[in-house]
Order: sequence, then structure tokens, then C-alpha cells
Amino acid sequence: MLEWRFAVQGLTEFLTGYVLYRERGERACYEYWLKGTYTPCQISFLNYVRIYGALSRVLVPLRAFASIYFHDEGIDWRQRYEDFLHRYRLPKLFRGWVSSFEFEDMVIEHLRREHGVGLAKEFEELVKEDPWVVLDYSKMKR
Repeated sequence: MLEWRFAVQGLTEFLTGYVLYRERGERACYEYWLKGTYTPCQISFLNYVRIYGALSRVLVPLRAFASIYFHDEGIDWRQRYEDFLHRYRLPKLFRGWVSSFEFEDMVIEHLRREHGVGLAKEFEELVKEDPWVVLDYSKMKR
């Protein structure tokens, strides 16, 4: 079964992680989230969240992901999404994927073709890292 919703849920959790990261001085939620300490606090779509984390480390600023996630009544979302894909030379992210591995492989191949082997390799290494590394929001593009 192809599930585009998993890619969207991954983005939801990725942006949730940023909110938890910003609050880390006040609460331990970010650490609990990364460790999976409590069931309600775990990352449910970890492989998708890793993909967005790695993309944000090598190419796409957090702000750009937020721009396609949060609703803005005065803006045509489809046009904003198309502009986002065009600006970062990405394929459609929100589509049916057999698995997160298919999504990851597509991103690697696309980065290799559109942005060069170096960027694709950097992404590929990051996406395999421990969540503490790939989801270190202090190292992501703003």
C-alpha cells in the first residue's frame, strides 16, 4: 500500500522536534523525544524524520519546510509547494511511497543528479546517523 501520509506525518514530527528543541532549556521533552523514553513522546515515523533532518542539514532551511507545512489563507498552497520543489530542485515529496527506504533512495538519487555526488553522499551519511546527530537542529539551515 502506498502511503503519502507517512511523508506528511514525518514532516509533522520533524517540525515538532524543532519546537521541542527550542524548549529544551525549560523542559526535557527534546531529549525524551530523541531517546524514545516515553511511548507518547517517541518519534513514530523515525525514518521519514531522519530524511527531513538530513535534507535540512544539507539543502533545505527549516523555514522552507515550515512554509509548505503551515497554512496561510492568502496563499495558494499548491503553488507554494511547486515553488518550493523548484527552488530546491526536489521531486514531489508528498506522494505515495512503498516505504521510507524508497523515499530515501529517491532523495539520494535526485540529489546526486541535481546537486552533485558530494551533496548526495553527505545526505546519505547523515540519514544513517544516530537521531542525536541527524536531528541536531542547531546544525540545520535556517
